[in-house]
Amino acid sequence: MRKLRILAFTFCSIALTQGLVSSSVASEPTSVGSIGIRISQIPADVANHPYSKAYIVSRVYPGVALTQRLEVFNTSSQMFKVSIYPGKATFSHGKFEVADGRTGNSLTSWTKLSPNVLNLKAGDSKFINVTILAPDDAPSIQQFGVIWAEVQGAPNEAGITSISRVGIRMYVPVGDSAAIAIGETNLTSSTNEIIVKKSLVSAYTIEVMLGLIFVAIVLLILFLFILRRGNSDHKFRKENEKLLESQWKRERDRRRKIWKNRGSMNSFRHSRQETDYDEENR
Repeated sequence: MRKLRILAFTFCSIALTQGLVSSSVASEPTSVGSIGIRISQIPADVANHPYSKAYIVSRVYPGVALTQRLEVFNTSSQMFKVSIYPGKATFSHGKFEVADGRTGNSLTSWTKLSPNVLNLKAGDSKFINVTILAPDDAPSIQQFGVIWAEVQGAPNEAGITSISRVGIRMYVPVGDSAAIAIGETNLTSSTNEIIVKKSLVSAYTIEVMLGLIFVAIVLLILFLFILRRGNSDHKFRKENEKLLESQWKRERDRRRKIWKNRGSMNSFRHSRQETDYDEENR
């Protein structure tokens, strides 16, 4: 009976998991707006630069601070907390590549953001100041980085949270270094927006997570079954030990009683022999 209950529970777990996976695949996420970041104020020295409206391209000099204003906007129908931070980027063979997470470099250590966290209501936008101050001993080379705007989506039906980010590229020549020709880079997009959807997690990710949950449930069932089996065996051994101990005590008491009776008979015979001997001597 216990095995039947375990099999029934396992079957229900499989059915529930498959149902959740099917529903997650069937429901396609729909767009509800976007979170974006863009250039709000262009310094005069780069006003004629062809990419000054999309990227930070100003030249900085050691010991001289450069401040530029950006705008972060929310066109979605929900409120978001947006984290702003600088990140590392590299340029190689005409390709601009960004690093994962909050990895930094020299340029990110020179960059300060004010503020670095924004709470944007639906349809709201706010400004941030980006200040770059290279130290007096900064080398005259081209530096690369990204100003990231990062948002964390609300957990979906499976409890999974997605983190997305979008950024403004930084092509910053330092001192007398030659600036690269941005037009030669392999550009991907200049919209700088995150498309916000009701579900930011793919159906495949949900399937993987639910599969892991199902495996964990099966392992838990097997563990409980083995544990209960072990407890039953332990109880059976204890009962056998008590039974054997009880039998051993009864046998011990029986033998003691026999030896006690034999001792009484020997004492009686010995006393009878002494009486007969006294009568003969008389």
